[in-house]
Amino acid sequence: MKRILILGAMLFVSISVMAIGQKPLYVVNNRVVSAEEVAKIPASDIESMSIIRDQKSTSIYADLGDTSNGVMVITLKSSNPESETFLVAETMPLFMGGDLETFRNWVMQNLRYPAEAIDKGVQGRVIYSFVIGKDGYVDPSSLRFFESPSAILNDEVIRVMEKSPRWTPAYQKGEPVPIRFTMPVFFVLPEQDAAVESKGDVKADVNEVVVAGFDK
Repeated sequence: MKRILILGAMLFVSISVMAIGQKPLYVVNNRVVSAEEVAKIPASDIESMSIIRDQKSTSIYADLGDTSNGVMVITLKSSNPESETFLVAETMPLFMGGDLETFRNWVMQNLRYPAEAIDKGVQGRVIYSFVIGKDGYVDPSSLRFFESPSAILNDEVIRVMEKSPRWTPAYQKGEPVPIRFTMPVFFVLPEQDAAVESKGDVKADVNEVVVAGFDK
């Protein structure tokens, strides 16, 4: 009973904060929901609840909504962790001893600007998500594209993701769990007088030109 009262109080505080304009991002059973949906959840149905405020942790959700006021993560008792893909876990996955930023750098180093995209003048932002499975490998079938100027760029992202080395998987309650990340990638065409084309790679002769990098 005491635990239910505490959870109920947390919900009340969160909704009250929302009422004065400081609205967090709500994630229930690894799904982004509205404040109205959260308000309808009985405290007795909640297994756990946490409020994330530090920038490094909230950055995981940056492409899903406004995280400037934090993220409230709620797990309901009716959920089945074995059949779910998590957005955040008690122990987050590691890539080559680092975090998601380490993986960003690895992807950037391996991306190549497709020659066909260069010929057609295709550039822009690609936003996609992927799942790191319980075994630590990126599941190619899990790739989802939310924004992209061309399937040509999507194919390049897929090519790189399929090459990803193994991660140390995420853990929840001592068990490995699948976890989904969302990342933006920015393909930018260099100035014509500064670029040198070489079988799909674009390189600058004097000044470094980023042709495939992460959107800041």
